[in-house]
Amino acid sequence: MPDRRFRKRVPLRCPVEVRAKRRKYSGHTVNISSTGIYCILDTPLPMQEKVDCYLALEFRPWVPEPQKQGVVFKCDCVVIRTEEVGGMYGVACRIDGYRILKPSEANAVHAN
Repeated sequence: MPDRRFRKRVPLRCPVEVRAKRRKYSGHTVNISSTGIYCILDTPLPMQEKVDCYLALEFRPWVPEPQKQGVVFKCDCVVIRTEEVGGMYGVACRIDGYRILKPSEANAVHAN
């Protein structure tokens, strides 16, 4: 089967929260590219479902927790594949758009 990927994937494990139809699912990313995200969740998502993916990237991992600085990306995505992976689900999403949240917006995401 030929590889249909058009962009290079980068291995990246970071927390991800996926929101779809007023539901939230937590998991972690496996890899990302400029056009997609592959993550592991405990729930399968249907193909073509529109979702918001929030990726929390932390900077300066050597700094104590209260002073850590990071950034949260909000990605507008569409689910293109779901597969069972060892009792969990691998979910591939196409990124249609993204933005970096302001610190106040990022804090609100974590509070909800």
